Amino acid sequence: MEEVLLNKVTTVLQPLIDSNNIKEIDFDYGQLEYYDTRPDLNFPAILVEIDFPNTQSMSFDKTIQHVNAIITLRIALQVIDESSTRTPILRRNKALERFSLNKEVYKLMQSFTDDETGYFDRISQTQEKRVDGYKVTNMKFAVSFEDHTAEG
Repeated sequence: MEEVLLNKVTTVLQPLIDSNNIKEIDFDYGQLEYYDTRPDLNFPAILVEIDFPNTQSMSFDKTIQHVNAIITLRIALQVIDESSTRTPILRRNKALERFSLNKEVYKLMQSFTDDETGYFDRISQTQEKRVDGYKVTNMKFAVSFEDHTAEG
């Protein structure tokens, strides 16, 4: 089911790929932490982690589960310019562009639904503190669906 959800995320965010605002979407395999042993990322990138923190079998069929999933999008950029008020305005504006990318991701993902899932609902958004020059936003979405994987 994880690959189905990754494909949904990729489809929803396709306008950002088409406009070259996002260059890569992939499962999160630690590419931002282990760059010496992982393939290079094309920035800006979105790394996806999918968790099922709450599942419950349906009372009428134990091979079907109701799943509450959490999809974490790590929106990663290489930002060279600073956002300090001491920074020249053009460079500062360039550094602040990352927030408009976050807004675009949110606008596309929030309330997306189809015939397989409930609505995607943002439940949190945080910034990672990093020393390597990457700017990373963690945006988490909750979504519910029925998992029929165990059916005969």
